Amino acid sequence: MSNWQKKGKRLLSAFFIILLTSCGAEEEGCLDIQATNFNVSSDVACGDCCTYPTLSMRINHIKNDSLTFDLNEVYLDNSNIPFTVNSVQFYVSELELIKTNGETATVSDQITVTLNDNSIVDLTDNLALYTKNIGSYTEDNFGSIQTTGVFSKVRFYVGLNNPTNQTLPASVTDEHPLATQTESMYWNATDGYIFNKIGIQTDTSDATITTYEIGTTGNQVLIELDYPISVVAGFDVALNIDLDYGKLLEGINFQSDDAATVISKIISNTDDSFSVTE
Repeated sequence: MSNWQKKGKRLLSAFFIILLTSCGAEEEGCLDIQATNFNVSSDVACGDCCTYPTLSMRINHIKNDSLTFDLNEVYLDNSNIPFTVNSVQFYVSELELIKTNGETATVSDQITVTLNDNSIVDLTDNLALYTKNIGSYTEDNFGSIQTTGVFSKVRFYVGLNNPTNQTLPASVTDEHPLATQTESMYWNATDGYIFNKIGIQTDTSDATITTYEIGTTGNQVLIELDYPISVVAGFDVALNIDLDYGKLLEGINFQSDDAATVISKIISNTDDSFSVTE
């Protein structure tokens, strides 16, 4: 065999080795540009390996626009009578981003639940239970979101609409916001969940805690705020909202107003108590 033949044979062998190597090195990965793990170098789309950005909302607990609001701190009501707030829990649901043309974007997560009539339905799993604690804010993750673009507003409910409010707590996992809570947020199958629960020590000379529970159809409060935000493919969306308890409890006289009056005032004040963090 001549040297040229030997060289040709080696070159041909090298070609086939390169060809076989390249054919066997196809990389499987996420090829969805909306995903957080989008991999432009992947050759083959994976079956279900893509993970998507999350939509979360942080609520800052404040009082009178700037002061941090704390549990068990003495404040003055509308008649300058001292009171303290012992506990706060409330549901936020149907969180949406809104474009100037009216298009909306929200989470894609679904959940299968049993309703109070024993029917089984699939719902968009778009809600969170906020609990005031010793920190200055509470943050919750609503689920996965697949969207891009420029949005101008954010919209959500304080409370639960039907059929979500008809969900039986036993039909969801223990970790879900609609599950039975240590401090119960569920009344019964007829009335559903407590949308907003606030424990108040209405008289600081008496240790008695009065708990105001807001719920039932018609007492949900729709919140819509101007919130310019650009959403980029593959990146989480984190909203930052203030809840001003000075505005939420404005005009209330805890020692002279009966429970129905206090609840009515809280419902009326809820819309104005939320604002975009500056």
